[in-house]
Amino acid sequence: MADTQIARIVELVSRVRHDATNPLTAVLGHVHLLLEDPALPEGDVRASLRVIDSEVHRLAEILRQLDQVRR
Repeated sequence: MADTQIARIVELVSRVRHDATNPLTAVLGHVHLLLEDPALPEGDVRASLRVIDSEVHRLAEILRQLDQVRR
C-alpha cells in the first residue's frame, strides 16, 4: 500500500475513534446519573443500565486500542 493510502487510513481510524468516543462519553454520563438516582428501584431497569455501562466501557476500550494505529 502506498504511504499516502496508509496515512489516509490512519486519519480515518483516528476520526472514527474520536467521533465515536464523544457520544459514548455522553451515554456513560447519563447511565451513571440514572444509576445514582435513589428513586430508581433495584430490578430489571437497574440491571439493564449496568449492562449498558459495562458494554459501553468495553466499546470505549476497543476505541482506545484503535489509537495504537497511529503509533
